[in-house]
Amino acid sequence: VLSRARAPATALRLTREEATAGAEAWYVEQGGATCCDVVDTDIGLGLVARRDVGQGEPVCTTPRAIVIDASKAPAWVVATRDDPAAPDLSENGAVVSRLVELDGDASWAPFVATLPSDEDFERDLPALWPDGEADRLFAGTYVGRTRKEIVSGWRDDHAAAVARRRLHDGGAAAPWARWRYWNAVIMSRSYRVDGTVCFLPYMDFVNHRDSPSVKLVADDVGVSYVAKEPIPAGAQCFNSYA
Repeated sequence: VLSRARAPATALRLTREEATAGAEAWYVEQGGATCCDVVDTDIGLGLVARRDVGQGEPVCTTPRAIVIDASKAPAWVVATRDDPAAPDLSENGAVVSRLVELDGDASWAPFVATLPSDEDFERDLPALWPDGEADRLFAGTYVGRTRKEIVSGWRDDHAAAVARRRLHDGGAAAPWARWRYWNAVIMSRSYRVDGTVCFLPYMDFVNHRDSPSVKLVADDVGVSYVAKEPIPAGAQCFNSYA
């Protein structure tokens, strides 16, 4: 697995136990329902059933109010959507334009505290490595070409966001560093629900397995993980990222 050396910590962070306890409480306060706990497993944070879960039973349900998709884009994105002078912003960019607002949103802070740090992403995701370093390592490879396409798309969306925010009210869009960070969040933790890119807080703790034990089910009320098979208490829930 490709990885860069870990940079020294520059700020105090919550312990995983503190962060996950806060995220679970936050999720329930926002109307989420769960019969799982967030547990530090041998493959990272995961959702583990706290009781026996029957086949077809919801494991957790995230209300639509905290599901972030393109329909939750900020007012400046919506207002410039049909403006011929506004550059195109992708669906992914519309989602990221909302996510960057979470940086200063105290109501989301308990969940945001559980997300990977900049240092985590910069160590583990080649898309966030310095261009020169990545170009040397991946020269002439599929990984290198894919990385360039990904970062180019992020930059195009960021330029569009800057232009559209200025066009709307003269304000400033998020700086590139934060735009890049939240794109990394989407790249590593987003879902497609009914064909739409979505960010599902708390549900993003579910890890991958080729033979999943849960499946996504969406309706007008929310998005759920439903058990595909009986899940005993203490067992980790798995989705398939394929």
